[in-house]
This record gives sequence, C-alpha cells and structure tokens, in this order.
Amino acid sequence: MHVLLLVYSATVHSPTVDEPAHLAAGLSYWEQGRFDFYSVNPPLVRLVAAFPAYLMGGSFIELPPGTPPKYRPEWYYGYRLYERDGREAQRFLVHGRWACVSFSLIGAYFCFRWASDLHGSRGGLVALVLWCFSPEILGNACLITCDVAATSLGVATGYCFWRWTRSPGWLESVVCGTSLGLAALTKTTWFMLFPIFPLMCGIAGRIRNLREVRNSRPTAWRLTVVLFIGLLVLHVGYGFEGSFTKLGDYQFTSDLLSGQNNSPLNRAADYTFGNRFQSSVFGMMPVPLPRNYLLGIDRQRLDFEGYRSSYLCGVHQEGGWWSWYLFALGIKVPVGTWILAGMAAVVWSRGVLKTATTTAVPFLAVPALAIVLLASSQTGLSGHFRYVLPAMPFVYVWCSAIAVHLTVHSLRIAVLCLLSLGGVVVSSLAVYPHSLSYFNEVVGGPGNGPRYLLGSNVDWGQDLLFLKDWMAKNPQAHPMYVRYYGPVNMRLLGVEDRQATTSTRRIRPPPGDYGPQPLWYAVSINELFSDDTTLKFLRQCRPVAMAGYSIYVYHVTLNDANQIRRGLGLPELTDDK
Repeated sequence: MHVLLLVYSATVHSPTVDEPAHLAAGLSYWEQGRFDFYSVNPPLVRLVAAFPAYLMGGSFIELPPGTPPKYRPEWYYGYRLYERDGREAQRFLVHGRWACVSFSLIGAYFCFRWASDLHGSRGGLVALVLWCFSPEILGNACLITCDVAATSLGVATGYCFWRWTRSPGWLESVVCGTSLGLAALTKTTWFMLFPIFPLMCGIAGRIRNLREVRNSRPTAWRLTVVLFIGLLVLHVGYGFEGSFTKLGDYQFTSDLLSGQNNSPLNRAADYTFGNRFQSSVFGMMPVPLPRNYLLGIDRQRLDFEGYRSSYLCGVHQEGGWWSWYLFALGIKVPVGTWILAGMAAVVWSRGVLKTATTTAVPFLAVPALAIVLLASSQTGLSGHFRYVLPAMPFVYVWCSAIAVHLTVHSLRIAVLCLLSLGGVVVSSLAVYPHSLSYFNEVVGGPGNGPRYLLGSNVDWGQDLLFLKDWMAKNPQAHPMYVRYYGPVNMRLLGVEDRQATTSTRRIRPPPGDYGPQPLWYAVSINELFSDDTTLKFLRQCRPVAMAGYSIYVYHVTLNDANQIRRGLGLPELTDDK
C-alpha cells in the first residue's frame, strides 16, 4: 500500500522547487563524471533519480561559459532542462521519483526490523505503520529530494550500529561501516555520525549488566575499521574526485571557512572566495574527504549565514527562531504519534522491558536529538520541517514499545493504543495525496496551515497539475490571473493563463493598478502570504476552490472588488472598465 500511494503521488504532482535542479545535476553526474552541481548535498539520491532519465535518452544541457549564475547554478540548469525538453522532462522527473521510492522501502524495513528486535513482531508492525502512513514520509518520499533517503539510511545506520555494539564481529563491522558511508552520501547532516559513533561506543562500553556486551565489547580498533569503511564508501560514491586535497588548495565562500564577509549574500552572486587556512600550518594538511563534499558543506554554511526571510505564525522576519523546529514538530506530526510516544515513554521508564531492550534508549535518543539541535542552531533560516525528518524514524521505533500494552496490560490501554495508531492512519489518508501540506488537528488541519508555516511545509509548487485539472473542468473561470510559486514555466506543464497573451511563470494584474479587480485569481499560498505581495487583499476573500491545499482560487466580482477598494482608499471601478 505504501508503494502504491507513493507511485500515484509521484505521478500527479508538478515539480517542486528543488526537483528540476536535482534532475539536471544528476544527469551531469552520469554524463560528465563530475559532482560540481548541487554540491550542498552528496550525489547518491541524484544518481539514483537521474538514472532512468539517462537510460531514456535524457542529457545535460551544455551552455556557454558565464551564462548561468555563479550562485547555485543547478536551479538555472533545471529550468533550462524543462525549457528544452518540455513535457518529456516531466516524464523524466516522474520516473526519477519512482526510482526514489526504493529509499522509503529501506526506511520501512529497518523501522520494522529494529522495533521487532526490541519488542517482537507487534512492535515491528507499530513502527511499520507509523512509517508507511506518516504524512511527512508520504509527502517527501515521492519527490526527488534528499530528505527521505537521508531519513531511511540514517535509521538503517542506527540499527546496524546498535547491532554492532552488541556483536562487533568483522562482518558486522563491514555492514555498519557501509551503511555509515551510504548515509553520509545522502545528506551532509549525517556526517555528524562519525563523531557520534565513538560517543555511543563509550556509552555501550559502560553497560556492565548485559552479558553479550560485556563479553563482546566494541574495541577502539574495530571502531576505527567501521569509520574507515564509512569514509571509503564516501570516497567511492564520489569516484575519489578530489580526495585528500590539501586544505590550503580550497576556495571557500562561507564566512566561517573563507575568512571573507559574504553575508548577507548578494543574490547576484557577487561574493568573494577565500581560505582562512591557506597561510597556516593546517593548509598543508590533506583533507580526508572528497573535494565537493567539503565544498558542499561550505556552500550550505553560506546559505545559513546570510539571514533570509523566515515565517512563523503570521510573522515574517530576517533570520529564524531557535524554537521553530520544535513548534513545527508539534503541528506537523499527527496527534496520534505524540500520544503513542508519550505512552511509550511510560513503558520505557517503568522498567517493564528487558534489560537488553532498555540499552537501546541512547541509540534512539542521541541521533534524533542531534538532528533537532543541529537544525535549531541554524537560526539564519527557519523554513523547512523536512530538515528534521531524519529524526522521525527513531521516534517510530521508540513508539513501538507500546507493544507491551497490547500483550500484558488492560484492555482499555490496548484500545487507546490501537485508536491512536488508527488515528495516525486516518488523519494522514484524509489529506492524501496532498501530504506535503499536512497539519494535524491541533491547528485545524491543512486548511489553517498557512497561518503558522509557509514554504515547503505547505506550498512547494506541487499542485499546479491539480489547478490544470480544475481549469479544464471550469471553463467559465475567465478571465483568470495565475500567480504560481514553482520552478518552471507553467505553460510547459500545459497550464495556460486565460488573460495574458503570453503565459509566464508569474502573471500580475494590469499595470498601474494592483488593487482588487473583477477577475478570477489562482494564487499559490507562498505568493498569497508573501510579505511584499500585491495580492494581500485576497486574504479578505473566501476562496471558491483549492488546487490541493497550496493554490487558492478566488472569484472577485465587481461588487467584491469595489467593497475592498473602498476599504483600501482606492477609486471604485465601473462596468465599462
């Protein structure tokens, strides 16, 4: 069922903001064997996603030198890919999405496996249901992005490491190191596992009452082997491109590594390169990382250093909030999941589980907390709940402890557990296939979501094809202006504006008068709630339809327009106008 939900969702959604860039960059990897584009994240997901397009004859776009911008040129290449290939590019995208569904199956399996090892098959089924029907997993696993791949391989690595600390044989060391390297190849966030593993080994080494750990304790030598294999897999993933380059030979852009002052970043790409280590003894040291891996960390750091507009509960501000992700977790995760997590906490704390099971607590808690703390510390930007998505499978395995209630406790507690689990499924499927816009019932569901969060949490450009279907069924909606938040020209996806002679990505009202007009409007949520939008007046109107939960359709009559214009102090319109 999970696969069918993802395959369908991948088919019916339009490209989200990042996806064309991911696809174009992946094609460049296969054709050129270089990993310059989209270096802010490692290449594994893009290699998988672009492989079907590569087999189908898709190719990277070669442009004259100096044509694309210097800052994040992959987005420009993604746009040009759609300009060149049109709807064929959309076919490439859909096949790439289907290929990425495999990452979600990896996450589902390891959630089930880890929870089953801890709490039996019933516990495994609890974790499996939470993964397969999680609205955030359903919303992101059908896209060509790194988030669900990082989530899946993160929990896989956590499980392999937990097993390795209990039985650190050579085969287990190879498996654990390989999974560590693959996780690091999905998102640079998981590079934190390299220092976390020694910390967790210290915790495991202090366990004295667990016989298998006491008699087969992880050693520093075997841990070194695990870390070495992880680094080796990381280098293999990059084809050893630029491996062990001297630190002084890099050209960085972030303030932290370059020593320059590139913040706030000029979006025209007018920034300077530098290297604060070039004249120091550190500059002669080889870096044990692929060249573009370190440059990707540098570029990602640059993105977070320059304060960018963030949104929370109706407030726009430059920079973010340290509490943003905690708040987002509270309203984007189903209520039933939090109820199960609370009940599981009671189970873990009451000591009713076996000692071998309770030793897993640090292995679940430390990676999840590290993800949330890392995201919350980047206060230059708060905007994407998907950044903390890798923490969620550890919560699902944690929740699997409620399996104890299903076996030895009262019927009432068992019923509450099952109702909470069923509530997660019902709440998620009630929003599907618009899972990307999911908000829980505490804030009134996805209809009220824009009051609290914007960006990829609600509107990432995914619902344009639903608007296309609505317009086909409602030919009376004329004239109509469309303001779409997305990465490609909507004409290329078959959406034609009904007023302008030339369809563009963003179509504005007539020049000289940006007040209410007697028109039909189709407006993306991010555009509607933008701080500087000329369509703020539409917030006073009630939409007559929605394309998904991210595009609102309004019908403003002449009377409606004049009523709003009077309130704004604008001249009224007449019939002849």
